[in-house]
Amino acid sequence: EKEEIALAQISSDNVEGGRQAGEALAKQIGEEGKVLVISVQPGISTTDQRQQGFEEAIEAYPNIEYLGTEYCNDNPTQAASITTSTLQSNPDLKGIFGANVFSGQGAGTGVRQTGKKDLVSVVAFDASPTQVEDLRRGNVDVLIAQHPNDIGDKGVRIAVDYLKSDKEPSSKNITTGFTTVTRENIEEPEVKEYLYKAQC
Repeated sequence: EKEEIALAQISSDNVEGGRQAGEALAKQIGEEGKVLVISVQPGISTTDQRQQGFEEAIEAYPNIEYLGTEYCNDNPTQAASITTSTLQSNPDLKGIFGANVFSGQGAGTGVRQTGKKDLVSVVAFDASPTQVEDLRRGNVDVLIAQHPNDIGDKGVRIAVDYLKSDKEPSSKNITTGFTTVTRENIEEPEVKEYLYKAQC
């Protein structure tokens, strides 16, 4: 039997991230209308958890109609075509949550291609330079930024504490939070620090 050498697992709380995305999208669309999730593929724990959190959040809004989740296999072109075909069958679609980088990117592209940028809100996960650019241009409306620097920071601190004291951390699973980024708050210092940098 292999010995467990990891002191702790430090990661984003993806269910919470999905909840924040659901809350943000509900706010964007005035708490009513049809919404869709675009994700990678079933069975990936991180994106499944984001979808779960999103679904839990929007259950609180009786006037939001959930059209379910479509899968794009991490392909932005496929996410864009899912978006355009959904808009053909549901021209009154109000919002889309892209559960990862390419899902969100493709959703933004699809909304733009159909000329519905002002009618459909897109919430996307992560805040890479490309996504921040998409937000500034209005291709997406909200980004749910993870806190990778907090993950790294906590990891180093736990390792140092363990080396100094030989005591294991009190919890094996440590989660970090998220920041909801919009065009309104993107310049605020406490939001800006969570936008990902292409290089350090």
